[in-house]
Amino acid sequence: MDYDSGKNQWRDLQNVHFIDMPWLMPSHSWQPLQQEVEQAWQNQNTMQKRLFAFGFDAYQLLPQLGMLNTLKYLSYEGLTGTLSLNQQGEVIRKQPQAIIRNEKVQMLSE
Repeated sequence: MDYDSGKNQWRDLQNVHFIDMPWLMPSHSWQPLQQEVEQAWQNQNTMQKRLFAFGFDAYQLLPQLGMLNTLKYLSYEGLTGTLSLNQQGEVIRKQPQAIIRNEKVQMLSE
C-alpha cells in the first residue's frame, strides 16, 4: 500500500503506529533518487518498490561489509532502514516508526 495521504482509507487507521522501510515513507532523504527511479520505471507496485530497495541496499552494502564487521558501532542508512551487522555477521535492519494522524503519515522521532 502506498502512503498517499489523500485517500480516505487512512481515516480508519487514525493513531495506528507502524514501521516500514524509509523508501516507502512519504518523506525521506532518498527523494531525488526516488524521483529518478519513478521516471525510469513507471507504474511500480508496492512489491516492486520494496524489491528495488532491497536490491539497492544489497549492492550498496556489499563493499562496506568488511568495515561494518570490524567497526560494530557503524551502520548504513539505506532505503530499507538502518543496516548493521551483529556479532554473528548477520545484517540487522532497523526501520523507522510512524503514526497515522489526521489522515497523514507522520514520522516518530527515535
